[in-house]
Amino acid sequence: MRVILQKLLSDFRFAKGKLVLLIIATALSAWGISGVVYSYYLTERDFEENFEQTFPADMALVIKGYSDEVEKALLALPEVLDIERRERVYARVKDERGNFIPILIFGVEDPELMRYDQVKFNDPTQMVPDRFLIEQNAFFFFAVEQDEVEIIFKNQKEPVTWKVDGLAHDARQAPARMERMVYAYTTSLAPLLPYLPAQEQRMLIKTSVSADKGALIALSDKLTDVLNANGAEVKGVSIPEPGEHIHQGIVDGIAFLQQASGLILGVMGIVLLSLILLTWVYPQLSEIGVMKAIGASRQQLLLSFVMVLLIIIGLGVLIGIPLGYITASLYSGAVAFFQNFEPVRGLLPWPVHVLVTLLCVLIPLLFGFVPLLKSSRVTVNEALNKVFYVPRQGIFRFFQGLAIGAQSRYSLHNLFRQSQRSM
Repeated sequence: MRVILQKLLSDFRFAKGKLVLLIIATALSAWGISGVVYSYYLTERDFEENFEQTFPADMALVIKGYSDEVEKALLALPEVLDIERRERVYARVKDERGNFIPILIFGVEDPELMRYDQVKFNDPTQMVPDRFLIEQNAFFFFAVEQDEVEIIFKNQKEPVTWKVDGLAHDARQAPARMERMVYAYTTSLAPLLPYLPAQEQRMLIKTSVSADKGALIALSDKLTDVLNANGAEVKGVSIPEPGEHIHQGIVDGIAFLQQASGLILGVMGIVLLSLILLTWVYPQLSEIGVMKAIGASRQQLLLSFVMVLLIIIGLGVLIGIPLGYITASLYSGAVAFFQNFEPVRGLLPWPVHVLVTLLCVLIPLLFGFVPLLKSSRVTVNEALNKVFYVPRQGIFRFFQGLAIGAQSRYSLHNLFRQSQRSM
C-alpha cells in the first residue's frame, strides 16, 4: 500500500494545478461550514452575556392610582414574582448641530436596587442619586467636550439645562444611530417627577411565565382586572417578545444572509471537490487496472486514495477554518452593533472547535468517498477498457458531416464521449 500511496502523491508533480484546485475546493468548503457554525456560537454567546444579563422584565404597566394596597394585590398573584418602578419620559434634546432630536429618559428609584432592565454604568461611582447619564452609543450626537445638554419637555416651550454626569450602556436598546434617538438615564426619580403624568406610575413586572407570550398576554388581562378591583386603572401595557431584542428581526435577516452565504460556500466547495476528484481519479482507471493485475487489492487502493484525500482535506481545513472564524467574528460584530451589544472577547470552548473540525473533515470526505469507492471497485477488464473513449454515435456522425477541420472535430467529439469522466 505504501508504494501505491507514493505513486498517487508523486502523480501530482505532473498536475500541480489540480492539487491546488483540490486544496482550494476543500478550503472553500471548510470556510463555509466553519463560518456558519462559529457565527452561531459567537452570536449566542454575545446574546447570553449582554441581553440576558440585563435581566429583562416580562412586561411594563402604566398604572393610574397606584398604591401600597394595589402592589400587595398584584404580588398576591402566584404568577407575579416581583415589581419594580421604572419611569420614562419622552422629550427633545439639542444636538451638536443645534437641532432638537428625540430623547427617551429612563429613571430608577435607586440604582443600587435596580433588579430588571439593568443598565451598566461606565463609571460605578455614578451610581448615586440625581445623576444624569447618556447611553454610550448615543453620545456621538453631542460634542466630545460637551458636559451639559438642553432638553425641551412636553408642554414646555423653553429648554432646561441638565448636566451630563457620565455614560451608561443598555444592551436592551437599539443603537442610537439606527433609531435617531438619544437614550438617557437618571439615577433617581426626582429629576423626572415634574414631567410625569399626575398619579401615574410605570411598573416593571417579573413573572413565572416569562417564556410564553400568550401566557403573558393572558396575565396582563388578569392584572387589569385586579387593578380595577382595587380602584386603579391600567393606562398602558408593554409586553416585549420573550428573550428577543428590540431589533431581533433585523438580526434574523442578517443571520439568514450570513448562513446562506456560508452554506453556498460550503456546497460550492464540496461540488468543486467532487468534480476535481473525478478528473483526478478517472484518468487513472487504466493504472488501477494495471495495479490490480499485478496484485493490488481493492482495499489497498481505496485506503490509499482515502489517505490522499485526507491529506488534501487537512490542508484545506488549515486554510478554511481560520477564514471561517474571521468571517464569523466580523458577522458577530455586526450583530453586536445592531443589537447594541458589546462583543465578548475570549476563546470559544474547545468542544466547539472539535465540532467544527469534524464537520469540515467529514462532510467533504463523505462526498469525495463515493467516486473513490467506485474507482476502487472497477475490475481489471473494465479499467483497461476505459483507456479508449467512444463518442456518442449520433453526435459523431453529425460533426463528421460538418465542413470543419479535423482538430475541431476531435475536440467536439471529446466533449461528448460516453464516460463517467465527461458526466
